[in-house]
Amino acid sequence: MISVDTLLTILGMIVSIVAAIWGVIRWADAKIARLEDRANKRIDEAHYRINELRSESVSKDDLGAHVKRIEEAVGDMRGEFRAVHRRIDELLSSWAKKVSAD
Repeated sequence: MISVDTLLTILGMIVSIVAAIWGVIRWADAKIARLEDRANKRIDEAHYRINELRSESVSKDDLGAHVKRIEEAVGDMRGEFRAVHRRIDELLSSWAKKVSAD
């Protein structure tokens, strides 16, 4: 038969082992929680950067479209100015002919 001392020793070992395992589990859980928090923070930073780059990219695309429209408008204005200059030249030429004919 097992003596009381042996039984208490075995019971003490079991309690110590269970307490040690419980401590390791709590330590690992805390470590995992800290790692998860850091990972979530990095993921949030990455999402912020991605959103910022996306908005900058959209802004650059919008800016590019606006610049293209401005360039087209300037090109149209050049054509119109050339037409106006031709008309002024024709008007001055006809006026000079009239003045010299008089």
